[in-house]
This record gives sequence, C-alpha cells and structure tokens, in this order.
Amino acid sequence: MKFMQEEGSVLTCMVTQCSYNQAEECHAEEIQVGAGHATCDTFTTSGAIERARDEGEVGACDMTQCHFNSNRDCDAAGITVGSHEQHADCVTYRPEMPA
Repeated sequence: MKFMQEEGSVLTCMVTQCSYNQAEECHAEEIQVGAGHATCDTFTTSGAIERARDEGEVGACDMTQCHFNSNRDCDAAGITVGSHEQHADCVTYRPEMPA
C-alpha cells in the first residue's frame, strides 16, 4: 500500500480479482471512474492485458458531483478502489457539498 502519492493516483486496490491488481496495487496505466456511480470502469478479469510498470492513476473521472472532481481530473491525494456488489468502486468518492 502506498501513502500520499500524486493527485489522482491509485493508492491501493482491494479488488484482487482484477487483472491489473498485483499485491493490492493497480498497474493499469490509467483508470476511468464512471458517471452515476463511482465505478472503476477499467476493472477487468481478462488475463490478456498489458500492465503499466508504475502504479495506476485516474485518467478521467465522470463523477462530476464528487468533491475531488475538477473538470474530470481527480484532485484527491490518492484513491482507493474497493469491491461493491459485483463491481469495483472508487471508495474515495465524496459527494460535493452544496455551496
């Protein structure tokens, strides 16, 4: 597990059945966080994938109502991906507070 990486990096991924997961570290070049529900749209169980050498980062976040979302960029110090029902979620998601 990593602590305080650059903004939008994946600190840890607890979805061990994902093909990009190695020892709870995400090795996708970039992940996509979906709209409507903070799903990790990059999650896959396909064994035939190319892993990046470094840790993953959020390439784009479509959860525009998230506190950490700035023009689809993730401003969180780092995110955690975890299991939710049958899919992977960004568990760092926080609803934007009304002004």
